[in-house]
Amino acid sequence: MEAVILAAGEGLRMRPLTTSMPKVMLKVANKPILEYAVEALRQVGIRDMIMVVGYKKENIMSYFQDGKKWDVRIRYATEKKQLGTTHAVAQAEGMVDGPFLVYPGDNIIDPEALSLFLEKTEKMESALLVVQSARPAKYGMVITSGDRISGIRRDVEPKIGNLISTGIYRFTPKIFKSIKAEGKRGVHALTDFTMARMEKGQPMGAVVAPGRWMDAVHPWDLIAACESALAKVETKLQGTVSQKATIRGPVSIGEGALIREGCYIQGPVIIGRGCEIGPHVVITPATAIGDNVRIDPYVKIEQSVIMDDVAIGPFSSINHSVIAPGVVIEGHFSTVVGSCDVRSVHGYQKVEMMGAVIGEDTHIGAQTATLPGAIVGANCSVEPFHRLSGNIQNGSKVV
Repeated sequence: MEAVILAAGEGLRMRPLTTSMPKVMLKVANKPILEYAVEALRQVGIRDMIMVVGYKKENIMSYFQDGKKWDVRIRYATEKKQLGTTHAVAQAEGMVDGPFLVYPGDNIIDPEALSLFLEKTEKMESALLVVQSARPAKYGMVITSGDRISGIRRDVEPKIGNLISTGIYRFTPKIFKSIKAEGKRGVHALTDFTMARMEKGQPMGAVVAPGRWMDAVHPWDLIAACESALAKVETKLQGTVSQKATIRGPVSIGEGALIREGCYIQGPVIIGRGCEIGPHVVITPATAIGDNVRIDPYVKIEQSVIMDDVAIGPFSSINHSVIAPGVVIEGHFSTVVGSCDVRSVHGYQKVEMMGAVIGEDTHIGAQTATLPGAIVGANCSVEPFHRLSGNIQNGSKVV
């Protein structure tokens, strides 16, 4: 069994976090989302993988190379123009020899669910892995009849179920002929492709899998994904921790990190390599701190994702927020958290609990606050004493 991993897109709804990297390389609990895919596939015995790459593909190829580090074999197919998920799958034609799995690179799923899917679909030519969701309206509903899909509904009113597609399929090489035929008719998404096949009487199997499944669509999804991933973190104190610091619960601290006196860290938390934390810094559960991060005294970080090479000035408070690599935040910065409507490329999204998202290499001046749902673009410069709200475009200067 081989796997075709879809990793060609930018992830438009993840802007501004995808300015210099594809969505699948954004880190969740200090590990690229795509790495969770590789590890899950390897755990179920799939060691031959084709990654379909495109946007900023060098980021992916330089990180994973030939896959030897993960004890897998990785080959690459390039999608020069992103036209849809079926078009992406088509790039692997001629590279797979038998049944193969299609795996969206932005998925995080328990290996047990994949194992069940492979077992249940062993004799099927095509099948889809579905899961139960508390928010089916976000994805659309999959309707099943026994072990087959009988319909897919984008309109979820009235509510008739809570099953959604994970985008994980099992196919055989025969599928490429159908993909080409439907592509000529303008069908380029796997969901539409599935519906078109069913209309022609071609069956599509369905397996309802238990366990964890997540996809990262918007920047704030990284916070929930991080919380889920950190549920499995184990205590590993590789850095230097002051005897006057308090570490409670599962906390992983990377090599070369320094945790100074008076710090209080309540796990699950992960802190990367080469960080300097404190003194007197508080870090609460479900927080990920990347590599080479400096957090000055009297800072509180709550349920947030702080990526690599970030500097946070003293007397700051960051909550339910995502801070991209290379951001510099001067002292007395704070994020106000609350329910908000956030504007994305596909309209406004309701978010129940959110602080801010700050794009890479942005500089935030002292005594600045962000209102709930503020999204500050990459390479921005914000002078001190500002209150930020709404969307601030990449490269903006706030004076």
